[in-house]
Amino acid sequence: MAAINRVPVLVFLLVCCSLLGRDYGPAVGAKMAGFELQDQDGKLRNLGSLAGPKGVVILFYRSADW
Repeated sequence: MAAINRVPVLVFLLVCCSLLGRDYGPAVGAKMAGFELQDQDGKLRNLGSLAGPKGVVILFYRSADW
C-alpha cells in the first residue's frame, strides 16, 4: 500500500525537476508587444490606451474556471 502512495509523489517531483531552469514569460523590464483586446464591457483596449505617464503594469493569471 505504501508503494501506491509514493507514485504520485515521485511523478510530482519528476515534473518539478523537469521544469527547473526553464524560462517562462518575458524577462523583467522587457518591452511588451502591442495588442488589442476587449475589456469586460466589450470596449476594445490596446496597450497605448492603458499606459499612463509612468507606464503600465499588466498581470496575467489563469483562473480556476478555464
